[in-house]
Amino acid sequence: MRKTPYTIYDLDKLSKNYLRLNKIFKDKNIFYAVKANKLAPILETMVSLGSNFEVNTPPEFDAVLNAGGTIDKIINSAPVKTIDCIEYMYSNGVRKFAYDSFCEIDKISKYAKGSSVFLRVYTSNEGSGQALNTKFGVNIKDAPKLIDYAISAGLDPFGITFSVGSQCDNIDNWEEAIKLVAPLFNEYPSLTTLDIGGGFPIEYVRSSLSINDISNVIENSLKKYFNKKINLYLEPGRYIVGNTGTTVSSVIGTKINEGINWCFVDVSIFGGFLELFEFDDWFSYKITTNSKSNEKLLYNIAGPTCDGCDILAKNILLPKIDMNSLIYFHSTGAYTNEYASNFNGFPMPTHVFLKKGVEQ
Repeated sequence: MRKTPYTIYDLDKLSKNYLRLNKIFKDKNIFYAVKANKLAPILETMVSLGSNFEVNTPPEFDAVLNAGGTIDKIINSAPVKTIDCIEYMYSNGVRKFAYDSFCEIDKISKYAKGSSVFLRVYTSNEGSGQALNTKFGVNIKDAPKLIDYAISAGLDPFGITFSVGSQCDNIDNWEEAIKLVAPLFNEYPSLTTLDIGGGFPIEYVRSSLSINDISNVIENSLKKYFNKKINLYLEPGRYIVGNTGTTVSSVIGTKINEGINWCFVDVSIFGGFLELFEFDDWFSYKITTNSKSNEKLLYNIAGPTCDGCDILAKNILLPKIDMNSLIYFHSTGAYTNEYASNFNGFPMPTHVFLKKGVEQ
């Protein structure tokens, strides 16, 4: 029996997710957001499918190249980068960088001369599981100043980018953002590309928007607000890899405390489930068990660490659990391995990769 905790990744489902998105957004440029999961078999599968890649750091860049990716399919859309990062990627052939400040233009123009740059604009993240506009994105009224400054610095401002937030459940965010940035493309002929980021949601415990509905809103908004054809970039991460993972854990203890049934497992918030700590209403994983008991009870599921915040779920109805039970956390493929640590000495989940049902 394999030692828990471990996460099973379904590479066939990964391929299916990418191909579905590629079909819906036909002839568009899909850049897999490597930050969601950079495990080698994940990236190798994406390379085999012909995906592009969005990277933020040298380790992410190296992981793509090691998986067989090519530099012409890589962009860096981090609005703030270290000088070492800019130098490293530029010296290795990357020529597309994001920015949202005068400071970033100064760095890029000095350490990545003549690069093509795309401006991150602040747009609404209302109704998203995690707001991504708290640190990044320039106010639309200041955008012309930054584009002009980039031109004066010898850079090529070829595009605009925005983020609707992570796990977006507000379909209006896409139309509002597209409407907001469209006038810039009329003002600056050099702008040929709109990068709409990611934010495409997946099913956790709560339902999510349909990717087809999102696509229709995006396509209709482009037709409505743009008077010229543009290139469209997408940066999906969670949508492609999120539902490919299932984390398997063992029960290490049970108790009843003041009428509450507690189940302790060998995977923790810090072992990859960090999104549960602050955003559990949005990112709660579906939980099942191999227990065959006909009796069902409400449980709080907790991790093994000494930290009081290490609670994975509350009031979950499950078949009665004992020390022989396994607990399964579903759709744990995105932002789990990348967040994981060995806090308190407990191991992170190991990895199992399946293709056509066979372990790779």
